[in-house]
Amino acid sequence: MVINMNESKLCTIEQIEHFLVANADVIFTAQAGCDIERYAHIGRVIKRFDYHHRNKYERGVLLRYLQHTSGDSRAQTTRLVKQWHTNRLANVPLVKRYQAPAAPCARKYTAVDIELLVEMDRAHEDICCQRGRV
Repeated sequence: MVINMNESKLCTIEQIEHFLVANADVIFTAQAGCDIERYAHIGRVIKRFDYHHRNKYERGVLLRYLQHTSGDSRAQTTRLVKQWHTNRLANVPLVKRYQAPAAPCARKYTAVDIELLVEMDRAHEDICCQRGRV
């Protein structure tokens, strides 16, 4: 189930604090593959509340809000805020920087090789398995 939240009415730090208290039992989770939307949400909140010009207490409230609504850990939320600040002049300040490699590591042994190794191990009465039982 997807629920869209209109957070435009949250304009002050006090309202965000009330939101966090009122929704402490509500758990937000991110769906797999929706990093673009989550990063856009984080960027909007940082920009709208002028995160880097707030005092330490207010930044803490905003970090808790972002952590709560994005489903990320505290450390990940802090990293994303830092990344946004570093790349704030880019068209898209937050992007997923890691992905699966284009060419994964080559397999050393094929399935046929593994079957031959198992057959040889059985022929020699599981020598490989007995070595670890010293």
